[in-house]
Amino acid sequence: MDAANSSAVPRTGPMSSPNLERYMIYNEHEIKRLLRDIGDNNELVTLYLDSGGDFVLTSVLAVTAASVILDYGTREEQNRRVLASRRLMFITSREKIKVQWTAASAERVSYGGKPAFRIALPPKVLRLQRREYFRLATPIAKPLTGSVITGTPPETQKLEFTIADISLGGISAIGAPQQPMLEVGRIYDNCEIALPELGVLVTTLAAVNMFELTLRNGHHSLRCGCQFVDLRGGMLTMLQRYINRIERERLERMARLA
Repeated sequence: MDAANSSAVPRTGPMSSPNLERYMIYNEHEIKRLLRDIGDNNELVTLYLDSGGDFVLTSVLAVTAASVILDYGTREEQNRRVLASRRLMFITSREKIKVQWTAASAERVSYGGKPAFRIALPPKVLRLQRREYFRLATPIAKPLTGSVITGTPPETQKLEFTIADISLGGISAIGAPQQPMLEVGRIYDNCEIALPELGVLVTTLAAVNMFELTLRNGHHSLRCGCQFVDLRGGMLTMLQRYINRIERERLERMARLA
């Protein structure tokens, strides 16, 4: 599946934000234990290629002293692109905790008599707990919009998107497949979301997954799941006030119709 994506703020990697440092695992023994646990529980792993627009579903088959063995893809064309890629990103979850790591490359090996991918044991793994927040569908008549700055100065541009739902943990951003979209695995600083009558929410946003949806009218839409990174203080309070107000208005409408 090929998804539209945009140029993001240049970084040494998708997990390099200082805000995420406290969620990093560097201990080799702990990394091996976590990856083996993911494999033992047959958790699906999404393998994103290079820019993150194309992906393959895989799973952890084994963890050795210095490498990780992963299931081979079902489509040979995609497998060839994986082997040719020079930046791979792996995203999965275990017990509602998001787990992410990267690799410079993968090679084809034989495991159990079948083809498999082998990557070097990652030196660090991001383990970002996803709290189960109440998710609020934004008003259809007046949907929320957000924006981030992408590109490299002086050639930067504002990337705007519509927000389908929002919670204290993150948002779902939507857009048409042909328009630029957030790039999975990237961290966007200074994301701005205008909350009507309350102000502008300014936060760091991590784009964690991308799905293509077919709407009732037959049109296609991209939905990007994003997490707030270290949202706190006045920004958190402002968002909570917005969620409370919209939910209160919804309940009042339901009461009038009852």
